[in-house]
Amino acid sequence: MTHFEQLPDHSRIWIYQAPRPLTMEEEEVASAVLEKFISEWKAHGTDLDASYTIREHRFIIIGVDESSQPATGCSIDASVGMIRTLQNELGVDLLDRTQVAFVDNGMVVSVPMMDFSKMVREGDISPETTVFNNMVTTMGEFKDHWRVPAVESWHKRFFSTVK
Repeated sequence: MTHFEQLPDHSRIWIYQAPRPLTMEEEEVASAVLEKFISEWKAHGTDLDASYTIREHRFIIIGVDESSQPATGCSIDASVGMIRTLQNELGVDLLDRTQVAFVDNGMVVSVPMMDFSKMVREGDISPETTVFNNMVTTMGEFKDHWRVPAVESWHKRFFSTVK
């Protein structure tokens, strides 16, 4: 398995976010499941050059260098199936795309999108608030645009309604 940081910038990534920090025990379970899955992950019978990382005790990120073998629909479906199994095992929703994660007083927190919007309107979140842009799809984007000021991500739309 390739070390996550060694994946080339063109590598495709998928980010799954927990609504709360994972415990050390949960991270150990997740790592064991992810390592087994990644070591056996194939597309059309060919091993994928893939890796994973867990960041901020909350984000599971899977990456694939598709230069030798692209991930296919079936292999991507298999990864989502593994994530579904993992979320059931951990008792945490990793597929909820309505959660927005940001940094508040040095801590990573996540709230439903409606609450985030309300916090922007009330001035609790500024354009400079660091957010996690889980919409990035490549390793290069991940390195440069995953952890950014809200105004530099898709979150900026929440500020257009603030008077």
